[in-house]
Amino acid sequence: MKRVTSPELAATGGLFSHAVAASGLCMTSGMLGMGADGGVVSGFEPQAELALRNALTALEAAGAGVADVVFVQVLLADIDDWPAFNGVWQRVFAPDAMPARMAYQVAALPLGARVEVQATAVTAS
Repeated sequence: MKRVTSPELAATGGLFSHAVAASGLCMTSGMLGMGADGGVVSGFEPQAELALRNALTALEAAGAGVADVVFVQVLLADIDDWPAFNGVWQRVFAPDAMPARMAYQVAALPLGARVEVQATAVTAS
């Protein structure tokens, strides 16, 4: 098992890894629409896009690219944001490389975020 971190992402404080790679897979921790400074950006779509980009940044640190993503779990503070998330999703993933996905509403997310994503990708090792 390999702990994966990226200096491009907000520090975790040592409580968890940005991602963990093992047995040909890399799984990210839950990613918010948070800048490297630790602040959550305003607005649903900017948060959603940054959360996805943060997950991809963590996966890239493990040697995986966007085409290697096989599954994404999406937590929404409001399920009514699902259509807006789909729009962001289509800007991030190519139509011929869309991973499997699960999305659901939760009661609350850390730091008042409106969306959190966790991604899993295949890796070369």
